[in-house]
Amino acid sequence: MRQLSDWNKFTMKVKQENPDMAFKDVLALAGKMKREGTDIVAYTKGMKVAPKKAAKKTGKKAAKKTGKKAAKKTGKKTGRKTRKNKSRKH
Repeated sequence: MRQLSDWNKFTMKVKQENPDMAFKDVLALAGKMKREGTDIVAYTKGMKVAPKKAAKKTGKKAAKKTGKKAAKKTGKKTGRKTRKNKSRKH
């Protein structure tokens, strides 16, 4: 798994310290802090980020589609022998 960048860790820490703020306001505050000279690496030092767990597969298979529409999507013929709107010549 790819590690988070220092900026991502920094914004996560700012969000943890200000849980009542909207995320766009957190980003604005983090940007302001960075412009004012806050050292991002030192600010986030000691912060641990737990890795996300992979989603478990349920083991259920998708229901198999049947009928004319399913046949069109897979490219199979539906078994129709005659053509529409054609008159036979005798």
